[in-house]
Amino acid sequence: AQIETAIGPLDTTFIFWRKLYDAGVFTNPVVPPAVPPSQCRLRTSVMATHSADQIDRAVEAFGKIGKELGVI
Repeated sequence: AQIETAIGPLDTTFIFWRKLYDAGVFTNPVVPPAVPPSQCRLRTSVMATHSADQIDRAVEAFGKIGKELGVI
């Protein structure tokens, strides 16, 4: 399944993307021209082969970084 998370501005999206990458969570930024510059997103692919622990770690990273950047 692909899950898109709305982040907002382009710069915040790339900072979020890099922090997730550094935490071992791999996402794809969705940026202009696919979306308006103020409505950027991160796309995450979740597969049946991901363990519950991997998904939990990804969710924790999204929460921690989202709060750090003021997205949440």
